[in-house]
Amino acid sequence: YVSVRNKTRVNPDGVEHGLRCRDAMRLSAPGGSDPYPLNTNMMTANVAGPGVMAFFRYQGALITWASVLLAVWLGIVFATSTDLLVLGTLSAESPQLLCAVIRWGHNRQMELIWTKVTWLTFAYVFSFVGAIVYGIHTSKMFANVHSDYPTMPSFVAKLDGLPTFSGRDPVEEKLKASVKAATGIDPVGVSVAW
Repeated sequence: YVSVRNKTRVNPDGVEHGLRCRDAMRLSAPGGSDPYPLNTNMMTANVAGPGVMAFFRYQGALITWASVLLAVWLGIVFATSTDLLVLGTLSAESPQLLCAVIRWGHNRQMELIWTKVTWLTFAYVFSFVGAIVYGIHTSKMFANVHSDYPTMPSFVAKLDGLPTFSGRDPVEEKLKASVKAATGIDPVGVSVAW
């Protein structure tokens, strides 16, 4: 960074133009030229489209999922026995102590196996239900954004039930002409998904 900053400018007009273009491309809050504040909730504020909202919602869901699983595990540990935190980590300085540590660890693990099974059951159920709830909320968010803001689906028409065309036919041109004849609107472009 320092070496780049210390280089001589050979095109100051180009640099200034680039800086002006960069400033013009910054996302700004509605009704002004100021950028969004740092405390903007990117999970609920439509700053840069539904994809950005979905990305931040995914990050939030992932952090919530991991935090809940950790909190439940620590709750089980502190409610039953803190030995769960040290099983398999104790060291021994002699072969006799090693055998004692292994015997104690095995016996303690078998006594507390129900805690691991309980936590794993909770983790599976919580993960499954959480994924379903996350999917429903994300689908609703996309539907709300598409109905409230002009997004890509607002400018697209999807046509189903078209006749079969051969690969030699100018399909895009035929469809463009048909859409213009039917609606009176000249489409910007036509793309065929085979």
